[in-house]
Order: sequence, then structure tokens, then C-alpha cells
Amino acid sequence: MQRTQIYLSEEQLRQLKEMAKGRGVTSSSVIRDAIDSYLTRQVDPRERLRRLKAFVANNSSTATRDYGDSAAEVEELRRLGAERLNSLRDR
Repeated sequence: MQRTQIYLSEEQLRQLKEMAKGRGVTSSSVIRDAIDSYLTRQVDPRERLRRLKAFVANNSSTATRDYGDSAAEVEELRRLGAERLNSLRDR
């Protein structure tokens, strides 16, 4: 392992010490775990794009199928809205 130094705000340092104490480990251990967690979540932009394209390809065929005839749905909503508006006017 290599030694390094970092600057933390007072609040960051307070939370770090509290977390380390709660876990029964050193502050250094908490920092290493946090860095490991951060680095493993990082995905290459090309891989992220590949995953996005795969998601779209797998889900695009069902995206419009679930909504049926959109024009008919819109007309029905407009009709219901007009009926509601008329009933409010008649009061």
C-alpha cells in the first residue's frame, strides 16, 4: 500500500470518524472501502452506451404497444373533460 494525504472539511472528518467508530475499523479502512465502491461503479462510456442501446432495443417494441390507439385515448380524454366542464357550468 502507498501512503497518501487528503484534505477533508470538518464535517467530512466528523462523519468519517463516526462511521469508522460505528464499524469498529480505522478511518483509513472506511476511505479505502469508499474508493473501492466508487471505482467499481465507474463504467466505461462505450460500455454505458452499449447497455443503453441494448435496453432501448429490448424495450422499444413494447413501449408503444401498451398504449393502444393514442388518438382514440386523447379524444376520449377530451370528451370526458368537456363533459366535466359542462357539468360544472350547469351548477
